[in-house]
Amino acid sequence: MNLAISLITALAFTQQAPPAAQTATKTDLTSLDRTYKVGDESSYILSVESDGGPMHLGAKITVKTLSLLDGGKASQELTASQFTGGPDGAGAPEKVTWTFGKDGMAAADFDVSSGNMVYSVISMLSVVPGTITPGKEFKVDWTSPDKASTIKGSGTFEGLKEVNGVKVAVVKTTLEVSPGGQSAATLRNTSNFDPTNGRLVSADGKVELQGTVLTISVKAG
Repeated sequence: MNLAISLITALAFTQQAPPAAQTATKTDLTSLDRTYKVGDESSYILSVESDGGPMHLGAKITVKTLSLLDGGKASQELTASQFTGGPDGAGAPEKVTWTFGKDGMAAADFDVSSGNMVYSVISMLSVVPGTITPGKEFKVDWTSPDKASTIKGSGTFEGLKEVNGVKVAVVKTTLEVSPGGQSAATLRNTSNFDPTNGRLVSADGKVELQGTVLTISVKAG
């Protein structure tokens, strides 16, 4: 899921508040996996702002499920429009097709100078816990195909709440991202998911990297 790494690394060179919501409540939900259906499509408005600075990155991201794969995985097409800002040399990304797993995350090669970083944040914020054990953290442990980069951390299921009248499952994660040859970064985020299929609904978080803080907001588009 090197998608995540490209966002953190590239944006270090370049606040939307989450929707009003009720307090999350614990439920008897025992698992939260990402399940896929061919033809399903989701759109998101992504915004990344540098705290205390003028830097900005924004895009509308559309994710469409093309086919189902073994092991609960799926091939999904990602496209971006309304692309603004970004680091030097990064243009609007081309359409890509990546494989996503039951944990909501994707595996794909990346280029930190590429506009593909806008796809990274969607994958990074989409991690779901799988089996839910009340009061216990779940682990995130990912390594890039080339073995050069890692994402490690943990998360907690916070319960269910309503966001704009829609019931969502709330997950908080803290991820340590170590891109190959680049400075490590920390992401702390809260993501809201459809409890029936683990699809990302909205999210917000902060990335800390060498004294720079980036605020991320993702909402339905």
